[in-house]
Amino acid sequence: MGELLDACVRVTGAEAELRWTDPEALLAAGAEPWTELPVWLPPGETYDALHTADVSRALATGLRCRPVAETVADTWTWLRSSAGSPRGDRTGRGGAQPGAGGGGAGGAGEGVRAGGATPGADPYRGEPARTGTIHYGRQEAVRTGGADAMPAIPATSVANLRDLGGLPLGGGRSVRSGLALRSAQLDRLDPAEPAVAGLGIRTVVDFRTGTERADRPDRLPAGARLLVADVLADYLAGSGLPPAARLKALLADSGARRGAPRRGQGPGGLARTYRTFVSGDSARASYRALLGELGTPGAGPVLFHCSAGKDRTGWAATVVLSLLGADEETVRAEYLSVNPAVRLAFAPMIEGFTAQGGDPELALELIGVLPEYLDAALDEVAVRHGSMEKYVREGLGVPDEVTALIRERLTVSAA
Repeated sequence: MGELLDACVRVTGAEAELRWTDPEALLAAGAEPWTELPVWLPPGETYDALHTADVSRALATGLRCRPVAETVADTWTWLRSSAGSPRGDRTGRGGAQPGAGGGGAGGAGEGVRAGGATPGADPYRGEPARTGTIHYGRQEAVRTGGADAMPAIPATSVANLRDLGGLPLGGGRSVRSGLALRSAQLDRLDPAEPAVAGLGIRTVVDFRTGTERADRPDRLPAGARLLVADVLADYLAGSGLPPAARLKALLADSGARRGAPRRGQGPGGLARTYRTFVSGDSARASYRALLGELGTPGAGPVLFHCSAGKDRTGWAATVVLSLLGADEETVRAEYLSVNPAVRLAFAPMIEGFTAQGGDPELALELIGVLPEYLDAALDEVAVRHGSMEKYVREGLGVPDEVTALIRERLTVSAA
C-alpha cells in the first residue's frame, strides 16, 4: 500500500504528505474497508484471506506481477486523456482525491476524504469536487448495475436507499412517491444530508436482530420514530447466523472453500430462511407491523430496512408491491435491483473467499439475491395461503380495512 501511494504522489505531481495511520483509527472514524477507502483492508479474520493468500500457482503458470509504478503511470496518463477524462458523475462520493493518501497498510494522506482521518469530517458526506478530482464510492456501482436496476436515491450516508414510488401497477396506476422507502441499515445516516432530510421520514421500521442493532445502532432522521420489528428473532434462536455472518464462517471453512457447502449454506439455506419470512411467528409479527404503519392515515413516509437491505427488506417490498397490484415482472425487477450495491459492499469478503480457493458463485449466492430465494417465499405463500391477499389477511392478520387504506395511500392514477 505504501509503495502504491508513493507512486501516486510521484506520478501525479501532487503535494500530499503521506503519513501512517493505525487501522484502528480509521475504523473508529467510520472508514469502510475497500468500498470507501479503495484498496485498503485492515488486518483481522474477515480480511486475512486477502493478506495471506497463496499465489504460487498463479506465478508458476507465468503470471507476471507488473511494477506498481508502471500501472500508476499508465493509469494517470489514461485518466488525463480524452478517453479517460474524469467524469462529472464521480463527484462528492467520499473517495480519495489524486495525491491524497489512503490509510492503514501504507499511509494516510493529510487530505483523506473517504475514511475519516480528517477531524470533524463525516466519512459518508464527501466533499465538493475540485477540478480534475476523481471520487470513488459505494453508490458508483448502484448507478452502473444494469439497465433493469431500479434507481437508488443518491444519498451518501445510507446504502441502498430506494423509493418504491413510481413503479407501475397497471391500468395507468403507479406507486405514490415518497411514502414507502427501503434501505440498508442506518448506522451512518446523516440527518442533515439533503437527500435524506428532503424525504421527511416519519417512521423507521428496523427488521434487524438484537445483535445487529446493538453492533450498529440506527441514526434516525430528524423527527422520525423507531419501530423495532425483528423478523428473525425466533428463527435465529434455533438456526444460527444471518447471511453476512455465514460468509465469514465460510472463509474459515476449508470444506466450503472447496465448493462443498454444509447444511444451511448456499441457496438451500437461504431458501429456507425466505420460507421463514412467510411462516415464522416473529416474521409475521414484523411484516404485520410494517403494513400497519403503511395503512395508518396521516402516517407520513415510512422507511423499512434490515442490515444490507436485501433479504428481509426485499420480501417486505415484495409484499407491499404485490398488495398494490404490481405484476410479477415489476416485483422481480425491484427485488433484484439491489444486487450491484450489496455485492460492492461485500467485495472484500468475496475476494478473500475466492483467494482461498473458494467458488465465487457460492459467495455471491449468499451475498446477493437470487430469483430462487424469492421463489421459495412465494411458494410458501401459495402452499400455506393460496394467494398474497390471503397471506396478508390470514397469515399476517392484517384486516381488510387496513389493506384498503394501504392501497388508497400508496396508489396514484395517471392524470
